[in-house]
Amino acid sequence: NGVMLDRSFRMNGPICDFVSSKYYGGKLISHNPGRRISIPLNTNDPVYDKTKPIVVKHIDDTGTFISDKEAEYCAGVVDNLINLYHISPDEIGVISPFRAQGALIRKKLRERRIPDYDLVMVDTVERMQGQEKEFMIISLTVGRPGYQSEVIDFIENPNRLNVAFSRAKNKL
Repeated sequence: NGVMLDRSFRMNGPICDFVSSKYYGGKLISHNPGRRISIPLNTNDPVYDKTKPIVVKHIDDTGTFISDKEAEYCAGVVDNLINLYHISPDEIGVISPFRAQGALIRKKLRERRIPDYDLVMVDTVERMQGQEKEFMIISLTVGRPGYQSEVIDFIENPNRLNVAFSRAKNKL
């Protein structure tokens, strides 16, 4: 016997609604429906727009389980959050299903000489379980056509995606 816990005290309303509709049949509700992110509005890029709690960014690249372009983009977002928007590095997380991509993102953060970059949690879905961050970046990294079909069950596993999506408090 099990009981579903139907309230989230972590996620803001829009993120919780997304997770609820995808994984809980709409039964999970946010206890923080009005929670708002604290970064200023930047109408040029939805990644930094406080009215858009969930943003999907498609990056074309080749490769298999690493993407230099995607790692550079993730490092750039982290850099902006810390240096332009003064978000504490320990409030930012980056999830990748592949350890190699996580290592590449950490390398890109080091190369940018971001202050306290090592406080940004960059890890796999499994290691991120139980964690929560104000800002969560997910790097799914599938570059080479055909490779996606080889790893689709790994990447699109509903339990793994649920964990990844539900780590964010305010921006995903």
